Amino acid sequence: MIRNKSMEQEKNHGKKNKYLVICRVGDQSLHREWILPSEFKNFDIFIDYYGSDENRYIEDSDFYTENKGLKWPGLFSLIERYKDIVFDYEAVWFPDDDIKTNAKTINEMFKLFSYYDLKLAQPALTKDSYFTHGITIVNNHFKLRFTDFVEVMVPIFSRDALLEVYQTFNESQSGWGLDNIWPKKLKATEKQIAILDQTPVTHTRPVGGGELYAKLNISPHLEVRKLLRKYDVLLKKFIVYDGILADSQKVYSDSYALDLGIHILRGAPNELISVTKFENEYLYPNITRHMKNSYSMQKVTEIIMSMDKDNISNYIDIVLDFHDSMIINAIEQYSNNIIGHMNLIGEALIQDEQLERGLMYLNNAFVLDETNSITLYNLANACYVLGKYENALHFLNLIRDKDSRDLELLYRVMSKSNKVSF
Repeated sequence: MIRNKSMEQEKNHGKKNKYLVICRVGDQSLHREWILPSEFKNFDIFIDYYGSDENRYIEDSDFYTENKGLKWPGLFSLIERYKDIVFDYEAVWFPDDDIKTNAKTINEMFKLFSYYDLKLAQPALTKDSYFTHGITIVNNHFKLRFTDFVEVMVPIFSRDALLEVYQTFNESQSGWGLDNIWPKKLKATEKQIAILDQTPVTHTRPVGGGELYAKLNISPHLEVRKLLRKYDVLLKKFIVYDGILADSQKVYSDSYALDLGIHILRGAPNELISVTKFENEYLYPNITRHMKNSYSMQKVTEIIMSMDKDNISNYIDIVLDFHDSMIINAIEQYSNNIIGHMNLIGEALIQDEQLERGLMYLNNAFVLDETNSITLYNLANACYVLGKYENALHFLNLIRDKDSRDLELLYRVMSKSNKVSF
C-alpha cells in the first residue's frame, strides 16, 4: 500500500464513508471526473495503477497502489491483499477507467443500491455509450429495472455478495463470462439484481479495445465457455423481471405484465429502437415476454417435459411463442436430459428458420458436452444452412462414429465447399 488517505480523513473528521470505488486505471483514466464536485463525494476511492509513471494518481485517491497485469485477476489480488479495507464497506463499485461520470451521480447510485437492498447492480449506460448488451442502455421511464444480468464493465456488489463471488475474479483474464455466472452463484431473487436507470454513466471507448485486452493470452470466447461449463450456466437473452418507474411507483406484478412491456418500449432511446442488435437481443424479447406470453412457468414446464422427437410437431408452434428465458429455466430446473431438450428445441428452431434462436440452444448443449454426436450434427447442419461450410466441416470432423445421416450431410457440405475431408 502506497497511501491510505481515508484513514487520515477518518482520524481528522471522525466519520467514515460507507461506500468504496475500486478501479484499475491506466494513463488515459477518467477517474478524476468521478471525485468532483467534491461536496457530493460520499465514497472512498481505491486506485490500482497499472501504468509506468510512478505515483501518477496518488493525490486523487483515498487508497493507492501500483500493480501491472490484467483487470480482474488484479482485482482479485488486491482484495486478497487488502480484505480488511475492502470488506469494511457496505457496497463496492468496480468501474472500468473509461467510464464518464461524476461524484453526484455516484453518490445517488450508491444510495439507490442501498435503499432497494440489492446484492448486485450497475448504473445504466447513456444512449451514446459504446455497449455490448442492449439491456444495459438507460430507459428513461424507470428509476431501476430488476434483471438477471449486470455487466463486468461497471458492477456494484453488496459486501456479502462480494464475499461470495470475488474469488471468481481470478478465473477470467478478460472478465468475459463472469457476469453470466454471478447471478447463479449469488442465488439472487428477482428483486436483488438491478440496472439503475436513474444514475446512468457513459462508456467512452469501443468494447474490447482497452490496453488490458492486448495482454490476454487466451481467447475471451474460450473463457466464457469454460466458465459456463464449470458453473453449469446456460446462455440466454437477458430479461427484465420488474421495475420501479422514474416517479418511484412500482409498475409490475403478474397481472400487469402489459404495463411493464409498454414502459420498456416507450422508455427506450428512439435512436436505438431500430438498431438490430438492440432490438433483437433486448427490446423484442422483453416486450414479447411481458405483452404476449400469458403462460405460467408451470404450463411451460408441462409442455416442454411432454415433448420428444416423435411428438414435437404437436407442440412446436406453441413452444416457439414462449420467451427463451422461460424455456431455458424450465429445462434447467426440471429436465433430466438437458442436452436432449436443448437439441430438440434448437433443431426445431433451425427448421423454422429462426437460426439465431436455434443456435443459442445448440450452443448451450455444446457447452455442456462437446462430444455429443447429436449436438455436433445439429450445429453442423445449422452452419450448412447459414452457408458456413468450413464450420460445418469442423463439427462433422468432431463426430467419432458417423452414421448415415452424418455422412449424407458431410456429402452435401463437401459438395458446396469443394473441400475434401477425412
